[in-house]
Formats: sequence, structure tokens, C-alpha cells
Amino acid sequence: MELKFIIQGSQPEPYQVVFRRTGSNFTATCTCKGGEMGQVCKHRMNLLKGDIAGLMSGNSVQLAQLMEMFTGTDVEQAFVNLVEAEAAVEAAKSEFSRRKRALARVMND
Repeated sequence: MELKFIIQGSQPEPYQVVFRRTGSNFTATCTCKGGEMGQVCKHRMNLLKGDIAGLMSGNSVQLAQLMEMFTGTDVEQAFVNLVEAEAAVEAAKSEFSRRKRALARVMND
């Protein structure tokens, strides 16, 4: 199975994001610079999170099919791990800011 999405990114030319599943093999490609260099890009990440910002292809109803394709793959587990790590980084940043403000308060007393 294959699903294609057209996403308007930061460049004038929209990006094409393609998800494929053959058996248990799930792949996702994007024509943005990061995607073409084999990096994780926000265009694929956003679609896997259900975010359709910039979607130009008008096929948002296919997100349900995308989730079905994605479920149970090793890519899904790696994605979940990354999302959890991202949340931990954000929590650490918030805690760092809180402690920095606390230090500033006691230094100014």
C-alpha cells in the first residue's frame, strides 16, 4: 500500500511525502532537503502525529489509512520512542528555566 501527500513547506515548491507498507516493511520519504538526506523531517513527523498543516493534496481523510499502515511496525516503536524523548527534552527545558529563574531570585535578594 502507498499513500502520497503534498505538503507546502518553507520553499516555494511543495514537498511530496510518500508512505509505503509492504508486508511488515514501512517506509516514509519526503522530497525536502532533510528527507532527501535521510534525516527525520517535520513533514513526515507531522503527518504521523496527525498534523495536516500545509497539506495541499486535499487527502486528509487518508490519515486514518496512514495510521493503519503505521500500526505494529518497527518504525512505529521508533517513532513513539522519539516522541517520548522529545517530551522529556521539553520537560527538561522547562525545569532548567524554572531553576534559572530561582537562581536569579536568590542572587538578587
